[in-house]
Amino acid sequence: VFILAIVLWFGMLLIRGIKKNIIILAFIAGLAFVLTFIDGVAPISKYVSTKGVDPLWNGVYAVSQQVNWWGAAAWAIFIFALLKKKSWTIPIGVFAGAMSMIAGYPMGINNALFEAGRFSMFLPAPLISTGLVIYLILPGTRKMLETWNKTEY
Repeated sequence: VFILAIVLWFGMLLIRGIKKNIIILAFIAGLAFVLTFIDGVAPISKYVSTKGVDPLWNGVYAVSQQVNWWGAAAWAIFIFALLKKKSWTIPIGVFAGAMSMIAGYPMGINNALFEAGRFSMFLPAPLISTGLVIYLILPGTRKMLETWNKTEY
């Protein structure tokens, strides 16, 4: 299913005339969107189904759920802004990444070190978001997006 989705995503956007680097950026932002959304869903299950967990961390999970969903919503808006060539694409992307990192790292590190004792699935969203934020604040990215915004398709 994932491979079919990749083919459809790239195919639809290539047929539409979107540049490959924009398609790849939107695809990676889409991964960040899905993983950040999942990081918002998982704390609900964790909060409801775990007994005897430190009340502080139950509170962190409860709060992080909303922060992650704000981040996921911002990643979705980022993708639409990117494809619609909006001037505020980079700020919304940095906001989305910040929300994912603020909520994801504490949950992921706590889960990995103290609860699961292995790599936490809470970590992919903030890790990808960190990479995207770094990429978005680079001068070359700003120049690429300014050039993209001036083109017609």
